[in-house]
Amino acid sequence: MRFENIIKTLEKENHLEFQSYNLSNNLEINKIRLLEEWSPEDHGILYIGNIYEFKSLVKRKSFFQKPYRNIAFILGVEENNTDNSLPMESIDSLMGSIEMKNSVDYAAIPEKLILKVVQLANRLLNSQTQSNHEIAELLALTMKGTDLKRLLEFSSQKLKNPLVVIDSGFRIIATSQEDIIADPIWNKNIQRGYCSYEFIKEVHRLEKKGPFPENSSVFQVKCEFSLYNKLCSKIFWKDKLVGYVIMLEVNKANLSFSQELLPFVGSSVCDILLRTDEYKRIFGSKEENLLYELIHGAEEDHIQIQLKINQVQLHENMVCIIIRPNEYLSNIHAETFLKERLNQILPRSYCMKEKENLIILCKAKQDGRIDKIQEEKLSSLFNEGVLHIGISNSFNNIMELKGAYHQCLHLYKVSLKLRVDKKIMYFSDFGFYLLLSRLKENDLMQYSHPALKILRSHDHLHNSELYKTLHALVSCQFQMTKTAEVLSIHRNSLSYRVNKILDLTGVDIEDNDEIFRLGYAFKIEKYCRVSK
Repeated sequence: MRFENIIKTLEKENHLEFQSYNLSNNLEINKIRLLEEWSPEDHGILYIGNIYEFKSLVKRKSFFQKPYRNIAFILGVEENNTDNSLPMESIDSLMGSIEMKNSVDYAAIPEKLILKVVQLANRLLNSQTQSNHEIAELLALTMKGTDLKRLLEFSSQKLKNPLVVIDSGFRIIATSQEDIIADPIWNKNIQRGYCSYEFIKEVHRLEKKGPFPENSSVFQVKCEFSLYNKLCSKIFWKDKLVGYVIMLEVNKANLSFSQELLPFVGSSVCDILLRTDEYKRIFGSKEENLLYELIHGAEEDHIQIQLKINQVQLHENMVCIIIRPNEYLSNIHAETFLKERLNQILPRSYCMKEKENLIILCKAKQDGRIDKIQEEKLSSLFNEGVLHIGISNSFNNIMELKGAYHQCLHLYKVSLKLRVDKKIMYFSDFGFYLLLSRLKENDLMQYSHPALKILRSHDHLHNSELYKTLHALVSCQFQMTKTAEVLSIHRNSLSYRVNKILDLTGVDIEDNDEIFRLGYAFKIEKYCRVSK
């Protein structure tokens, strides 16, 4: 244990005041001894005694044969009865006179506290030895491939307190020893899966107030409405905050031991999360985590807290877009490349990966579509290995994102059925097909128009194109000139085909209901892939 850690812990945990100290070397302390046990062969020793013993010691010739950087001192000094202060200048001047002031670690304490310091320092060092043993066990457990639950149970047993792991968005990932938590606030937190606003607000308050650890050093969080003090350690991955490990102080904690062990628990948790697909999303940005929460149905009050805390700016009108890359892009992990391209095409959008797809939340126009230029640029991705682009209906309430996401998933299934290739699909354009997809396919053909079966049979026998002609007529709303252009035939030829269709089927092309039935019949047969 480092000399500075010993001094700071004694000050913090035991309210001891060291009036003067030098920590220039911050020696690693392996053993504690009284000054009267001094030996010139010692290394990494913290000697404790009064200043008179020290003065006697430095008079020995053998003392100056010692490499001073390998030892440290805590020296007791008599209190000044007039002002109750320590004559620290005598310690500093003594060290300076023997040229040790800047070359050896030392600290001064009232002489009456020497025995107490010896006891407490020994206890600290023993605790450190225990910490080293527990850390070694923890690392071994992690290397053996243990899961998150077992790791937390092991750690909480050593700490004698329950642990909670949360991501950077304050969503609860895992807990241990839930049965001994009596705090109703934290019971509710665990039940609903995310931290209370009071806890989140306090963490952010501490961060703004400072000093706040930028590493995994343990810090305390106290909430007015919670029963327990919380010891927290940040979890980092590549210098990026991905979560926290929190110890709820149900039982009185060994602070120094907890401060040693919790950062290692966080590091082990990070290793497990990295190798578990279920948790890989937490290594994304806060915006990505927010998207994940939304599409997986987080409660609205939790989402509103995240929006408020992270100051996420949302568009007034939004759509969800799903982009599915081909197998090659998926195999080479081209997620970063695609995200960069999407950020250029759709600025101020949020993007995350969910299974095989990229999910984007972006701005939409009032008509529910994205800008034409953006459509063109998105379409260019079909030439870069993208298989499908589907866009939901527009919405202005962020809580509707989950429904919009499922619209896009449903749209992808329909795209496979209809064999849509290299075309951006809007949910609103394929509503009828999406409706058909919810019905049993074997039952659908009974809703087709009988005229289509007649035309299919005639085309098969006479090698004609009457089915195709009627389809074009319906699509062009029976505008003869436009239909002839679509079919690339003369208008007279089209008139002949129309008369033939009317003779064979008896359909009434002046009846709007008939035209409507023909329209959805063609869509049914397209969906069922009926051969023409």
